[in-house]
Amino acid sequence: MNIENFIDTLRQPNPIVQLIYNGKLKTQMQKLSEEDRGWRYFCYLLEKGNTGLGVSSKQDLSYSPDNILSLCLKLGIKTDEGLFSFVENMKAIDVDGLIDCHSPKLSIVQNNLREIDYDRLYSEILNSVICEKNVSFSPQMDSKYLLPHADEVDYILRQCPFDKLEYKAEGRDCDDYAFLLRAFLSENGYGNITIPYVTIYAYKDGKFAFAHAVNLLLYYNDTDDFIIQYLEPQSDIRWNVFEPMRVGLTKYDTKVRYILL
Repeated sequence: MNIENFIDTLRQPNPIVQLIYNGKLKTQMQKLSEEDRGWRYFCYLLEKGNTGLGVSSKQDLSYSPDNILSLCLKLGIKTDEGLFSFVENMKAIDVDGLIDCHSPKLSIVQNNLREIDYDRLYSEILNSVICEKNVSFSPQMDSKYLLPHADEVDYILRQCPFDKLEYKAEGRDCDDYAFLLRAFLSENGYGNITIPYVTIYAYKDGKFAFAHAVNLLLYYNDTDDFIIQYLEPQSDIRWNVFEPMRVGLTKYDTKVRYILL
């Protein structure tokens, strides 16, 4: 759709569309984004064309009129009121947080995923991880699970942005980070990849001290070894399940209490 056709859909051509038409768009929009949080997010979406909202993966093309108009349409913006309403609404929420953690799309190599059944997963985890006697293991919710290659695990952790979010006691703490990684996989259609949520109970002198949430990484490598590691999703620190605990758990006796696939 060209600029003239888009302007025809507006009752009053808004300043942004006029800037497009005048050929001064990028400079003016970047200036707006420095002054206004709503425009900052709108520009961010343009620059991140590979998120699926924009149409270009090249930043130097992201401010072209076609991309601006395509983004507006993808966001459901068809009028001048709609565009400014979007920007105004973005002021009212944590735009900076959205920019920091905007979720990229995963492009996983399908040949690097192997199907694995629930019973084997259950067995591998219970045989490798020190668990409470009454450990709670989620029931089978998917007909099949996907065991990734080590390369895909590395790729997933590089792509997942949520470890960069600021820690907030209670509101965004250990369990939230572990669930965010799971949500990132689900958002991309890979909720059945073998990276479960895990709650660890920590004990001191035989007494319960606290609980901590992490993830498990279950995957295979180039030599077909079946590997199980703990992952601290706040920092992407990883360690094998037979190694001593890390990330604040080193001085405690630990057992896994909950496992959610």
